[in-house]
Amino acid sequence: MAASMSARYDGSSVSAVFNLGTPTFAEAASGRASLVVPVMTSDAYFVRGRLVPSMRGSVVTPPIGVDPALRADVVRRAMQAVGSAVGGGRGVCVVVGHGTRRAANSGATTAALRDAMDTEFKRSAPGWRAVDAYLDQEPLLEDVAASVTDDIVAVPWLIGGGGHDLDDVGERIGLGSSPRRGVWLQAGGRRVFVLASLLESGLVATAAVRMVETAHVRLPLRLVTRGSRLALWQAREAQRVLSAAGVSSTIRVVESEGDRDLTSPIESFGKTGIFTDALADELARGAADVAVHSLKDLPLATEESSLHLPAVLARDAAEEALVARDGRRLADLPAGAVGGTSSARRARQVLSLRADLRVAPIRGAVEERVRQVLEGRFDATVLAVAGLRRLGMLEVITERFSPEQLTPEPGQGVIAFQGRADDWFTQSLVGRVDHGPTRDAVTAERAFAQMVQDSGVGSPCAVAHVDGSSVRLLSRLAGPGGITPLRSAVGSDAETVAADAVERALVESAEGAGV
Repeated sequence: MAASMSARYDGSSVSAVFNLGTPTFAEAASGRASLVVPVMTSDAYFVRGRLVPSMRGSVVTPPIGVDPALRADVVRRAMQAVGSAVGGGRGVCVVVGHGTRRAANSGATTAALRDAMDTEFKRSAPGWRAVDAYLDQEPLLEDVAASVTDDIVAVPWLIGGGGHDLDDVGERIGLGSSPRRGVWLQAGGRRVFVLASLLESGLVATAAVRMVETAHVRLPLRLVTRGSRLALWQAREAQRVLSAAGVSSTIRVVESEGDRDLTSPIESFGKTGIFTDALADELARGAADVAVHSLKDLPLATEESSLHLPAVLARDAAEEALVARDGRRLADLPAGAVGGTSSARRARQVLSLRADLRVAPIRGAVEERVRQVLEGRFDATVLAVAGLRRLGMLEVITERFSPEQLTPEPGQGVIAFQGRADDWFTQSLVGRVDHGPTRDAVTAERAFAQMVQDSGVGSPCAVAHVDGSSVRLLSRLAGPGGITPLRSAVGSDAETVAADAVERALVESAEGAGV
């Protein structure tokens, strides 16, 4: 395949490297920086865990297995096999993946191929259905095959054409090693058809060429961000993390409505998204691939359902901090002191702790709000610790609040990537940097916030902690009449945890359980 691609791209050096074999990833990396195409079905263990770290300085495309065109080609081959089943009105198509417990998303492309086949069966062959099975994780191929009495079309979603493909599939499905491909055979009292390997079919070479040509058009990825110092810091951090994952990118600044008007109270805009809509527009019209945001700034629900969040980075500090003149803590502020904040959530929680203070709107970037306090326009303000740390301004903090004292905004301290839901190329690349525990945490927080927003009873306050498969959500409501007690909800499903927390908070709010 490398030889055929060398002929296609005359003047370019094309070589094949291997995880197990010669030359290895590390040996290939000793040469000049290059474009690397993983001839693999998923972006899991070998790509993220072995290839990307070995090929520092190279751009690594998505693996060919995420290419929808390759999946469509395999579906067509499977449908041809189904159509050749004389008298076979019913059957099961088994998509066979390697599977591995070493990476959480290792079966994602196998499941995607299964779903694509199932969709086609419902349209063209309603007596057939598609299932997935694996060589080294449940559901195991041999168990699935033993449970099926109808005809089987086995689709090896395996690259390499080696022992796994040639021997394991046949043996585990009851045909013995190296069974004939592309013909109907008898096994266990039913008919079985095993598709030719991806390498033998020629689909792999075609997909690799398509990935190279897509990469030349689509890379580097185009990142957009707001122009504040904090937003630019976050965009550069996103760019750094992507580069470490083998993804090249550029940064462009887009001015938001909220940035153009830094004096009007936020509520006067009459909508959410004043800091994010301009970036979303760039994505929607195809002028950008990824928008980099502070997750807490992103609206919970948007009419633009074609956008989604392919990745979040590991969370920075979620806590809130007080910045006050003369080094004062909250308890030290004199009665009648003015705190500057445009956040109803912050204002209500601060007043629950110090009802003798006054609160007034404050606008501007983080450093501008700090300046207004130090110059005496306000006695204090509350800011996110994460933003101050990113700007190198931790020294202005006069008190750091625990979540029990001042519960943060859902998503606080998290950098998020927003992209088009139908952009599989960018999804695969950006998905490499998604931090699973942080995603689980913010899923719970934003689900809680969405339910609170739908109820219209107050401002959501929430922060979640993830320990293995357990999600612990600390949450409360900050309403006009006060705040509800801080409660903890624990479970394995983030959205269920959020629903439990909201149910209890709404009951307490209705009962006037503010403190």
